[in-house]
Amino acid sequence: MKEQTEENNQVNNRLWLVGCLVITTIAAILRFYWLELKPLHHDEGVNGFFLKTLFQDGIYKYDPSNYHGPTLYYVALAFSKIFDLNTISIRASVAIFGVLTVVLAFFLKKYIGRIGSLAAALFLALSPGMVFISRYFIHEILFVFFSFAIVLGVLYFIEKRKAGIFAVGTMTLLLLICFLPSALTLASLVGEENIILLWILRVGLFAVEAVLIFLIMRMLLDWQDGRPIYLMLASASAVLLFATKETAFITIATMILACVCVWLWRKIYKAVIGGEPKENELEPVELNWRNFRAGLGSSNDLLLIIAVVSFVFIYVGILFFSSFFTYPEGILGAFKAYAFWTKTGSRDHTQNGTWIYLKWGMKLESPILILSAIGTLIALIKARHRFAMFTGFWAFGLFAAYTIIPYKTPWLALSFLLPMCIVAGYAVNELVAARDVIVKVLGGLLLAFAVGILGYQTYDLNFQRYDDDS
Repeated sequence: MKEQTEENNQVNNRLWLVGCLVITTIAAILRFYWLELKPLHHDEGVNGFFLKTLFQDGIYKYDPSNYHGPTLYYVALAFSKIFDLNTISIRASVAIFGVLTVVLAFFLKKYIGRIGSLAAALFLALSPGMVFISRYFIHEILFVFFSFAIVLGVLYFIEKRKAGIFAVGTMTLLLLICFLPSALTLASLVGEENIILLWILRVGLFAVEAVLIFLIMRMLLDWQDGRPIYLMLASASAVLLFATKETAFITIATMILACVCVWLWRKIYKAVIGGEPKENELEPVELNWRNFRAGLGSSNDLLLIIAVVSFVFIYVGILFFSSFFTYPEGILGAFKAYAFWTKTGSRDHTQNGTWIYLKWGMKLESPILILSAIGTLIALIKARHRFAMFTGFWAFGLFAAYTIIPYKTPWLALSFLLPMCIVAGYAVNELVAARDVIVKVLGGLLLAFAVGILGYQTYDLNFQRYDDDS
């Protein structure tokens, strides 16, 4: 019997992996196919102007009153250096983050179920808005990716996970970004008159950096099996969120408020029902402050984790806002930005009306909106799946925040579409996993209808009516 169960689990895991591969392929095709189809929008042109200056002259100066943060330009710079400065390369630099956002949903398998993680990823892959903005050279998809990465980093830290290959690879990449560009700039300054000396310095400094990064990674992996890496990546993602768009504080505040709402809802549930919610069969560990605090350790470990996580946040923030230590005024500009954007939020793009996000959502993303509402309702009624409740509060908290704020643009909707896709995936998982056959069939039908509608809407918006203002 035990062997049969293990064999079934292996089959299910293989099917799940096949599902992951298929969904990732769909996401990649929708985001990379015919990237030059539509002409560059004026927003893309503005971003392209800053990128061109950075590409040709190596100069970028963060201006708090204009066009958001520096991350987009440095990501696009890497693609432009490899593939040259053109429409495909700059849009590809954004499209890759659209695909990676879909991939992150697979890591929620233990929190919203196998089927839930696949459904969430499929909704992210097919969402008309997600696809459209993933093919559009602006900041928003990077913002969505970093938002998701914060949540995953904290989840895995609470779960006491040993650092996996993806976490190790991402941490190594982060260290390369932190150290290598400055070292290469130093080599250029010292050896600019002599090409041979320049390349000797570049190779030598790269070797030194590689050894340094190797030693740092060894130390991190020896420290609680690398578990703190997840919190460090969450910290880096948080500061990169701020370095991408000034609306980061709305997302972070909503996430914190969502955690409080989960705690309050469980208190209310216990008081009204008169008992504890049923056992949590989905999540591998209770997602609460007690377990998060336990992960921080005590005494020396606690101080060390706080110091390291704070250092990562401060260093990465300074690195990007100072344009890799070439423009220190950008650091102060990071704080000045909020005075400018507070005015913008109440003055610009206010012509669409209070309920425009609901109107846009029901026109293009109705399956996601409906299923996310169902998922949130299921999570609140059961009151035992903390992550699903958190995601529901996160989704509808951001929806409420952006509905209240007068400033309205279509791409801002992606901030709440992300958690809506996740909790919609949870809804499908709970319906399909139900004991009642009718509920199971209903879950399957809802998923099929959602995929059909989203697939058509995505094709129509991105490949047919991409230039239709209606």
